[in-house]
Amino acid sequence: MTKVGVWWDVVRISGQLGLAALQLLRQRLECPIGPVAVDPGGSDAPRLYFFVPPGTADHWDAFGTTALGPDFFVVVPDAACVQPPGPHWAVPPDAGRVLTCPRALREAVTAAMQLP
Repeated sequence: MTKVGVWWDVVRISGQLGLAALQLLRQRLECPIGPVAVDPGGSDAPRLYFFVPPGTADHWDAFGTTALGPDFFVVVPDAACVQPPGPHWAVPPDAGRVLTCPRALREAVTAAMQLP
């Protein structure tokens, strides 16, 4: 477990909405994607955790998502764990990679909600 809100906040998006938002972000070459962890378990599986700049949770309001800031903890997979079973990275952390842009993530979530 790692405390959220120090180095980054997290936006949790469950199920098909999270998968669709990730796919849309991957199609936007101008916006790099930061680390994205996947928790494949639970009733609303999978749950994707998008790592965003600290403070994002204070202003986050995208429908169908949950922003986690200070006072929350998340399970962070080992950096080499990129496949199931268990928690793993859909987009692994990279020392040179930035965090996901909140504006781009919000746009991707909004667009994903419009998909059939």
